[in-house]
Amino acid sequence: MTMTLNKAIFSLILFLFAGCGTVNNICNEYDKSVENVMSINLRSKSLKQFPSCVLSYTNLRSLDISENNISEIPIEINELKMLGFLECERNNITELPSTILDLQKIVNLKVNDNRLKSLPEGFSKLKNLKSLNVNNNQISQFPTDIFELENLEELLAYSNPINTFPDCTKQNTKLFWIAISDGSISEIPKNIYQLESLEYLNLKNNQIKRLPDEIGLLKKLTSLNLSGNPIGETEKEKIKKLLPNTVITF
Repeated sequence: MTMTLNKAIFSLILFLFAGCGTVNNICNEYDKSVENVMSINLRSKSLKQFPSCVLSYTNLRSLDISENNISEIPIEINELKMLGFLECERNNITELPSTILDLQKIVNLKVNDNRLKSLPEGFSKLKNLKSLNVNNNQISQFPTDIFELENLEELLAYSNPINTFPDCTKQNTKLFWIAISDGSISEIPKNIYQLESLEYLNLKNNQIKRLPDEIGLLKKLTSLNLSGNPIGETEKEKIKKLLPNTVITF
């Protein structure tokens, strides 16, 4: 069967059907046109391992391998240097290879609902990353440089045993959404005020008893969720005064 490929941007969605062969077989059908393939969707295909043939598509911009039974991302993932969107949610991945930090064009990374216990150090190398979703994993600490991601806008990390809120730095001026709920955080750093673009902060169901006065310097903060934390009435009143224009949920 002959397929004519547009030499401009071409998006290929690979679908697998029961009884129709393996992923590699389907990939092989397009080997002669790998430079034109921009998007591959292998969501919910009962895959037990990462399809190695995907690594041949070096111009790939988007890869979705979500909702499978994959436990490992190969170190060769860094061969997909043009990759901007990587979705690996709802698998059984226990570790991300350090080579994932070589994907300099990554904008959106979804690894939620896996079995990750940590993220590789040096995360700030992902200079173009805007959205990171690690919800529902087993992560206890963030990489020390997580807030040095200067283009990060959204950090989603609820339902992890996280015990320390990341140290805040001036490098990030775009982060407006943080959700680190259902964890074990007991203290918020005083330099949180340096996240000057922060609008939404969800810290519900942690172990926080008080917030630093510096939280009042977050002038753009419109929503703060502190429900499920052991915060006393006196502290609640103080927080309300510090953030008179913020909708606060206790």
